[in-house]
Amino acid sequence: MVEAHPGPPTPQAARLRSIWEALDIGDLDVAWRRYLAVPTAEQGLPPFHLVRAALLFSSDRLDEASEVIDDFCGRWPDDPDGIEWAIKIHQIAGAVERGQRIRALSERAGQLIAARVKVWLASSSGGLIPLLERIVTDPGISNAYRARIVDMLFNAEQLDGRAKANIFAALDVRSHDWPPDGRLFWASLLLLFSDRPEDAIRRINGLLESDAVATGSFAALQFTVNRAVGTGNMAVFRSRYDLLTALHERWLERIAAAMRTSERSRLAQATYPAARSGRIAILTSPLISHLHAPTMRVLELAAALIGMHGYEVRIFAGGPTFFRPTAPVAIVNIYNAQADKLLVPTLRFDGVEIGISGNLLDDGQALKAPLTASEILEFGPDAVIAYGDASPVQGLLAGRAPLLLIPTGSGPPVGALDRFASEWNEAALRDRVEEGTWPARLAERAVFGATGVRVPGPVSPKRREEIQPDASSVLAIAGTRLEEELRGVFAKRLADFLDARPTVHLILVGGGRRDALLGPELRPVADRVATLDYAMDLAGLFCGCDVVLNPDRQGGGTAIAMAMAVGCPVVSLTAGDAATLLDREDLSEDLDAYFDRLARLIDDDSFRRDVAARMAVQVERMLGFERGVATVARTVEELAAEFRAGTLPPPVGAALHAARSDRPDQ
Repeated sequence: MVEAHPGPPTPQAARLRSIWEALDIGDLDVAWRRYLAVPTAEQGLPPFHLVRAALLFSSDRLDEASEVIDDFCGRWPDDPDGIEWAIKIHQIAGAVERGQRIRALSERAGQLIAARVKVWLASSSGGLIPLLERIVTDPGISNAYRARIVDMLFNAEQLDGRAKANIFAALDVRSHDWPPDGRLFWASLLLLFSDRPEDAIRRINGLLESDAVATGSFAALQFTVNRAVGTGNMAVFRSRYDLLTALHERWLERIAAAMRTSERSRLAQATYPAARSGRIAILTSPLISHLHAPTMRVLELAAALIGMHGYEVRIFAGGPTFFRPTAPVAIVNIYNAQADKLLVPTLRFDGVEIGISGNLLDDGQALKAPLTASEILEFGPDAVIAYGDASPVQGLLAGRAPLLLIPTGSGPPVGALDRFASEWNEAALRDRVEEGTWPARLAERAVFGATGVRVPGPVSPKRREEIQPDASSVLAIAGTRLEEELRGVFAKRLADFLDARPTVHLILVGGGRRDALLGPELRPVADRVATLDYAMDLAGLFCGCDVVLNPDRQGGGTAIAMAMAVGCPVVSLTAGDAATLLDREDLSEDLDAYFDRLARLIDDDSFRRDVAARMAVQVERMLGFERGVATVARTVEELAAEFRAGTLPPPVGAALHAARSDRPDQ
């Protein structure tokens, strides 16, 4: 059995452990001091070489981190943690040319896993069940390897449905006696790959209630829950808000326990401005790329608030989106292989200079949250706009500055907030409350019309003949998780639809291996399925498509807005993320209605033209950019006035915890 690192003998092991302990909570000064005290000869050993790369990464010395991790991978090419750290560092360090390097590293990791699983299976006397139990529970196995193994077995067609069910049943009884990290890994595996998400959620809640989830696992767990929701798991969608709220309560408790006198004092001294400052802070996940829709939305909002409304804006970019490979969660890191280097002090965008603070690469490191909260308050904003996934920084800011949350999904937003920009219209949000998927107390804080998006128009509109000359109709699906979303019943129904209509073609846009995108469901019609990694002019591509399909998922929906804007009809389930944009009459309750509607759109030209015209009007009404930014600016002014007057109701969301600790400064 391959182990993570054999580990240097004592006292080297103690020195290495002390560095990681400081790094894990974000205490960089102490971590560096301990690393530099290591004898020079030991610093060249693999574990210390790797921890140096991690230290440089967490210190925002990204170019140096890249050089060190490349040297590590060159000297120890089969080390699983080294490969995962290399992927992560190259992703965040940026530059489009790193994309090929990231792909090569991912492929190398997959090859190592496949080869070693075969060896392990051949040498395992009890077969797959005891082997999987050891993989899940053995602390000597790297979590990077552990996550990739289960992803390969459960998500890459190595096991069929019956085999998976048998494994889950066989290991279920044993799992109750496993250590906490093993039980967390098992619960996350159930969440992602079984038909028992309710059981997985119950297990995760139990671990949270017993305080058995390590601080470094919170970011990974949040990511995994959102991934399960993103692939259309409605059982998880219904429980997501309560589960992640409980997670954030524990997360804030851990942060409070880790804070020292200096962090508490700095946070307490950073006060809200007594008079209007004309400043807005935007708290967001890492800025990935000019090809990354959420990144573009943040930059466009910031530029418009500066250029159109006269605010000074600073983006605090980073947060717990990218987690370290040591978290015991059954998920392989997902990276955008087209990263640009956006972590710069200022960025010129749409003709204006935007200030950026990029020291939030925290991976759940407890001390980075109070540091970021202090820096935001010291900037002196009238309000803080939190964009995207919930961050524990929101909990530290709650009650200290007004918080406007702009979600990137259609589910109830998690984390402390005073107001949030609803992607649903008012009537649709009431429906969500009545059906029990939204808490009423949260829906009361909604701001409507504040989700303005500058939907990119076509650069070079395509015609159907340019995309597929022999097609009578071209269907398109766009997304970055298509390998997961195009599975199961939906994909099988789509394949049957294409099989019955030999002149209808499908194009998949968003990256991924062609074999994995097709899967067993679409493979029989592979001759009529084209795949594209990326489309620089996605709106132009949609001009030549007849219908855009939205799988059963919960995500962003930017591609859907682009299709609607160019007059390409969209088909979506009521439970899909496109439901926030489409009229009710354009939504399908189930897959029968979905494919009936698709057939009518293909067969009835007049109907398709009517739907296309109506959708173009609808997307402008829902996402009009200038109107949306004006609503954001007005909401900021209202929040600031109420906050200064003392009339703003207490924030809702994650429970607030006093930042108290007896932990001394080191």
